Amino acid sequence: MNNSINSVELVRRVKNGNLLAFREIYDFYFDRAYRTALMILKDEIWAEDIVQDVFFIVWQRRERLIEEMDIWYFIFTLIKNNSISKLRIIRK
Repeated sequence: MNNSINSVELVRRVKNGNLLAFREIYDFYFDRAYRTALMILKDEIWAEDIVQDVFFIVWQRRERLIEEMDIWYFIFTLIKNNSISKLRIIRK
């Protein structure tokens, strides 16, 4: 994330529907989110799918974001929960 931009301000802008701010968050966290999903799922395609789904959820739930909270924790929780759900589905 650009050092001149405060993450609290970025989240505030995302909450207000600013796509450029969302893109900045996406670009900054995509690799980290992907590596996290890949570590859990052990499959590149599934990991990519989960990450795309998670960022879609972040955008859908943007109005509920807490500005003072590190957004990575929200993204990480979604990655973890969605990855575990995916594993349950494929193991049936």
